[in-house]
Amino acid sequence: MTKPSMDTIYEILNFTLYYADYDKGLALCKQHVTSNDISNRKIALEGIGHLSRIFRKMDIAFALPVLQAALDEPDTDISGTAENSIGEMAMFIPDFFPHEFGLLQDRPLLMLLEELNRLDRENTQ
Repeated sequence: MTKPSMDTIYEILNFTLYYADYDKGLALCKQHVTSNDISNRKIALEGIGHLSRIFRKMDIAFALPVLQAALDEPDTDISGTAENSIGEMAMFIPDFFPHEFGLLQDRPLLMLLEELNRLDRENTQ
């Protein structure tokens, strides 16, 4: 039996944001990111961004194809959430630059975030 959507949403939020458990949060995101329930998919995509921001790392091999597919979704809640998570990855994960992976090349704000990320790393070394 599938959990009701709100239970899943709270569980993903708890482990990706409030309890900040990278392994459990990532496992939940992987489990629900392809869910038929749009709310579960959206919160799993959002969880990728939360984990990236809090832990400054992400399983790129998992996240990139999932986020790229979500960007191509006609549902703007899904594509917009994917874009937000990519922005968080660009801002908080060292040496992650979405344009190098062909993501969001038409987004000037993301290009600015990438440049700020580069400059920040250069200044702290």
